[in-house]
Amino acid sequence: GSKGREAATGRGGYFAQQVVLDMLGKLDQKVTVAVQGFGNVGMWYALVAAENPNIKIVAISDSKEAVYDKTGLNIISQRKSKESNRKLTGEKLPNRDDILDLDVDVLVLAALEDSVTSNNMQDVKANVILELANGPTSIEAYRFLSKKGVQIVPDILANAGGVLVSYFEWQQNMSGNFWSEEKVNQMLQEYMNKSVNEMWQRSQKDNTPIKAAAFDISVERLR
Repeated sequence: GSKGREAATGRGGYFAQQVVLDMLGKLDQKVTVAVQGFGNVGMWYALVAAENPNIKIVAISDSKEAVYDKTGLNIISQRKSKESNRKLTGEKLPNRDDILDLDVDVLVLAALEDSVTSNNMQDVKANVILELANGPTSIEAYRFLSKKGVQIVPDILANAGGVLVSYFEWQQNMSGNFWSEEKVNQMLQEYMNKSVNEMWQRSQKDNTPIKAAAFDISVERLR
């Protein structure tokens, strides 16, 4: 169902992020994260990421507000607060879009299309951007940030988890097999590892941003 798909999209994005952090040599380091869009996908991403002791989610936002805590937010209590009274809890940022300018390692864009554009791209300080919404960085912002060396994990890959898990479900129904959630998560992780690795190698070889490499690979597959 759609809840399973949203959970899988969030989880798949986390797996993709981890491969990129690994490539950057940061897998064993402490990493700070801000999540724009604590809706279904962003919330699932945050719940999975928060289980990793190296990851500190310092800010989350929804359509109304953004909250920040440099020591790390408790994602489970944020989820409860959001579900029970539709609010985030804690110290609010003056403006919900201030979340985009925070000095964090990873900025997760799980809200809307064109969240980062030529208007605010200069303010982005994250080294890695994970696109969990569709098209959250405009073309200008993508070019500008890629030139600066920001690794943008593209939506076509980062948010593929939901589609994949739907495909796994379809396969199960066709074959009459039943896979445990653990097995599905493992298949999702294997797929993400393989795809992100391939994208990374290609970007190194062609000296292009990883997003461009991902597009080149998908276009070739279509041929």
